[in-house]
Amino acid sequence: SYAKAEIEKKTGWLIEWVQNEATDEEYKKFMKFLNGCSSLPKDKIITVTAQEETPYKPFVAVHTCSYQIDLAPKPCSYIFSHNIKYMDDTKENFIKGLKKVSLDNPSTYSML
Repeated sequence: SYAKAEIEKKTGWLIEWVQNEATDEEYKKFMKFLNGCSSLPKDKIITVTAQEETPYKPFVAVHTCSYQIDLAPKPCSYIFSHNIKYMDDTKENFIKGLKKVSLDNPSTYSML
């Protein structure tokens, strides 16, 4: 399905960024956004899931206790209402949006 393919694509981009491209500072901030700590415990893995398709879901939501990140299969009105001016159809734009949400001001976005 479209949603599954989009989530798989974005998950790949996320893995590439975390493992190969994020600076040490970006990695620490992203982990802090994801789980409240600046690193990932050795015995934990990050689970990536798809959000339900609805126009009111955030671009990304995290579940800090379960090390889970929910990605939206496509941009929604929430993104534009929070002044994230991009489309996530390319890796560059997806990472730009992810960084804005998780690194720039994570307290304004969804932590479940």
